[in-house]
Amino acid sequence: MGSATSSMATKFAFFLPNPPSYTIIRDESTGRMRLSNVPGRDNVDVLKLWTKVGNQIIAVYVKNPSASLTLL
Repeated sequence: MGSATSSMATKFAFFLPNPPSYTIIRDESTGRMRLSNVPGRDNVDVLKLWTKVGNQIIAVYVKNPSASLTLL
């Protein structure tokens, strides 16, 4: 029962827009991905991650050489 309640709460808490407000664009020359409507930068990586249940999540990693912590 707890799992079903948690799953239903998650669907309401994390309502995804439909259609998404962005698209993923792959640069043919470099193979790197970037978000539409966002200028590409060398210190930003766009990644596709997969969850255990097979959902796809888009992640953006901003590199900062002087950072001492990472925010997830």
